Amino acid sequence: QKLRDTNNIRFSGGGGSYTFQYDFQREASSLASHTDESEAAPYFAFQSDVSLFTVSLHLETRIGTTHGGSSTSTDEVGASSEAMVKFTLSDPDVADVFDVDVFFHPQYETFVFATTGGYSSCVHEMGTAPLEDPRIIVTPLTIDPVLPGQESLFEITLLNDCITCSESSFVLELDVGSNPNGFRVFLDTGSVTLEKVPVKKIMRVMRGPVAFESDIKLRLISQCDQALSPDDSALNTPVMKEVTVKPEFLETCPRVRFGGELDDTMSFLITKVNTIKPKTGLDTSNTVRIIAFNPDFPERRWSEYVRLEHVYVQYRRVGSPIWAVGHGDFLFPNGTIIPRSSSLLDAKMFENTFGFVTMLWNVPNQDGEYELRIRTMCKSVTLDEVPPDVNGVSSATIIGHLDRREPEQFGLPEPLDGNYFPGDVISFEFNEPLDCTEPYTFQVRMTVAGADRVYNNGNLVIVCEGRKIAMSTRINNGFTWDDVNGLQAAVTVQGITDRYGNRYGRKAEHTFEFAELQLDSTSVAMNGIIFTLN
Repeated sequence: QKLRDTNNIRFSGGGGSYTFQYDFQREASSLASHTDESEAAPYFAFQSDVSLFTVSLHLETRIGTTHGGSSTSTDEVGASSEAMVKFTLSDPDVADVFDVDVFFHPQYETFVFATTGGYSSCVHEMGTAPLEDPRIIVTPLTIDPVLPGQESLFEITLLNDCITCSESSFVLELDVGSNPNGFRVFLDTGSVTLEKVPVKKIMRVMRGPVAFESDIKLRLISQCDQALSPDDSALNTPVMKEVTVKPEFLETCPRVRFGGELDDTMSFLITKVNTIKPKTGLDTSNTVRIIAFNPDFPERRWSEYVRLEHVYVQYRRVGSPIWAVGHGDFLFPNGTIIPRSSSLLDAKMFENTFGFVTMLWNVPNQDGEYELRIRTMCKSVTLDEVPPDVNGVSSATIIGHLDRREPEQFGLPEPLDGNYFPGDVISFEFNEPLDCTEPYTFQVRMTVAGADRVYNNGNLVIVCEGRKIAMSTRINNGFTWDDVNGLQAAVTVQGITDRYGNRYGRKAEHTFEFAELQLDSTSVAMNGIIFTLN
């Protein structure tokens, strides 16, 4: 059954009240008849009025007339009710306006209310337009990527986007708990009065100690809602707008460093010995074992950096401006080898559970002095002034040597004419610097035909400098020219190595004769020299 329209009421707030009263009356009656066999007798009538609360009942009984031993009687019972109902509408807020339809329910005889229009706030009534509809508009002011040491700027626009706006008070809050990365935020928060004209504020953000991005929540809350009583607050949906600001700073490339032996010695060396392939196991000839380490692995793997593209092993000859990328193999603790000889050594995707990557670098074919490093390379950023660690970060540079050739004699040994005179030296020269570390690791032996004495490291004066080994007889060590005058001598030097340990595979040999001198006729004339003996 449809509800019956009673009235449509529009009223406004401000503390006044509107009372409406409705009176209604209800009547109802029923008839009953029956026939009885009886003696003839006169009839009589009875009536009574009973009043109970606001309902009045009227009862009436009539007795019929007896006809020939039978009688017919008719009873009628009637009831009527009267009632008065009233209700009051009110709202304390001056700006509130309500359109209310009042319906009367025919079955339950009660009123039904429906709010069909108007506008309200604090507490906002369902069915009305809100007088407080806060909005926050966030506009980034920084167009280029924000470098880590710069500020990220945002324009915060606050407005009350309502249909019929009056002056409303709000509170701008910064949710500190939404900023777990510790970004520093500078923003004028607190009370703000809004109408239709927006209010603009500048929000400045500096990055935190570690992260490069974070979520920062801002809330614009009706100040009226904050002042509500607990009972009203329980029934109210707070008028609030929340937005999330996402400042992002240009992420620097991750760090990388050497691990293992290279980190300890900061050098590497490949000699002739390293060119020999082992009979069993992994072929490590002509390779350098490199361990790359991610020092920030506990916080982040290399594979998790969005801008990171490569973690390259790079090398160049000393003095060259160009870095080349190395080739080689990847090694794992369980013995697994991932051959990469035909590809570049890129450690980005091969970190183990501790942040290390082990590789074998195939060294260049040309010997020389080389620089070695590991470099992370990120997507290039083209700005006028970019910090050096934005596009890439390098490890420390290690200087190493590739020398896989043994030393060779250079020229002829001295004395060149094969005759040794007093004051001459016996020497051998080579094509590269030698290991001249004392005590010398090479052995010198000189024999003189017809003499019983053997000359060696112990009784010869030996000098090793650069590429040359030179020696001379030691007169104060029992040597006399009479012992060797005119005799033939042979000198051999063995165990010669260059400064990187490559051994000269032969003996250095030289044969000569001590000059034959007429020692008895040898005289020295000295004029004008006075000797004084004390």
